[in-house]
Amino acid sequence: MSWGSYQTDVKEAYFLTAINKDQILLVPVNRLTGKLDQDARPVTISLTDLTAIKMKQGRLMNSVQITGAEEEIKLKISKIIVGMAWHDENMQHFMTKMEAFAAQLDNKTPNEKK
Repeated sequence: MSWGSYQTDVKEAYFLTAINKDQILLVPVNRLTGKLDQDARPVTISLTDLTAIKMKQGRLMNSVQITGAEEEIKLKISKIIVGMAWHDENMQHFMTKMEAFAAQLDNKTPNEKK
């Protein structure tokens, strides 16, 4: 199953994110407990599969749209989570990494983009 097919699962879902130099990993967590969701599979998105990343910063939420050749995932990221002081720093780190990925994609030649 391709990562784009997860779009329906992403709505109203919560994820832990891990980012390295060439991929994004979204690990589903339970909405109520915050524990790993044992029934859901992690979503792995390789930078080589991407054609664009668009980000929008809002007053209460940021959004990231990750687009592949035929696939797309839209993520919304709350700016504030009560009782989670670490969230702001992690959110900023995530947005910085997404900006770096977007810059890498912008530097690809048209033949390199799928």
